[in-house]
Amino acid sequence: MRNQTLSYVAIIVAIIAGIFGIFGGIPGIKTLFFSKPSLKIIGFMPAVVFDPGYNLDSTNPKFSLKGIIKITNPNSYDITIREMKLYGRSTDTSGKYKQGGNKPLVYELNVVGTLDSEEDLIKAYSSAYLKFNFAYFKNTEPPGVMKAPMKGSGSAEKGELVFYIYLPSFNQLFKYNNRRAPYQMVDEVAQGQLIFSAIFNNELLKVNKESLYTLRSFQKNEWENDSHIINMFNAAGELDIKK
Repeated sequence: MRNQTLSYVAIIVAIIAGIFGIFGGIPGIKTLFFSKPSLKIIGFMPAVVFDPGYNLDSTNPKFSLKGIIKITNPNSYDITIREMKLYGRSTDTSGKYKQGGNKPLVYELNVVGTLDSEEDLIKAYSSAYLKFNFAYFKNTEPPGVMKAPMKGSGSAEKGELVFYIYLPSFNQLFKYNNRRAPYQMVDEVAQGQLIFSAIFNNELLKVNKESLYTLRSFQKNEWENDSHIINMFNAAGELDIKK
């Protein structure tokens, strides 16, 4: 009986030793099972991409809000990122509608950005540029319009009413102007109240103020030219950092 028990113990020890050997001992197991992947956002450039026939000089141009992000992967394995998110609070830039106390309407945005690149891979010990699409704007609706699905909570009389938005409208993201041409995003973006983030392993990798470039505009054919957009991204980073 004692010999049989010793045999079982020996088998178990051999199995454990084999597992340690496969994964490179304790350091290898720690690396495989307990290391949290770390990524660094080098920069993010939000971009207006116009439909053919429209530009910044057009009245009520049709366009999409997109963006390009550069991410560095310092890990020893490849990583994929397929989604971003734009979330946080903004206010109504048209100024047409108010709530109690003559306060502007408040929006709580939760907008998903889907991959707009053919490649979603960030290889080990390297960097990658990924493009994302956040929303499309027909730019024909009146100021203050809200798209379903959405909900509101709070009290308009007390000036505490908040609208929860998933499909943004023009005046929730861009400063209002007579021709409704999207020259600039709302101040809440620069102030860090409305945030762009990459999504990895169900965690949000925030684009901080130092990594956020100012809004640029492109024609559709320009946006589809990856080398051109990467060059514009790098130039934008140089200009914005020097500011």
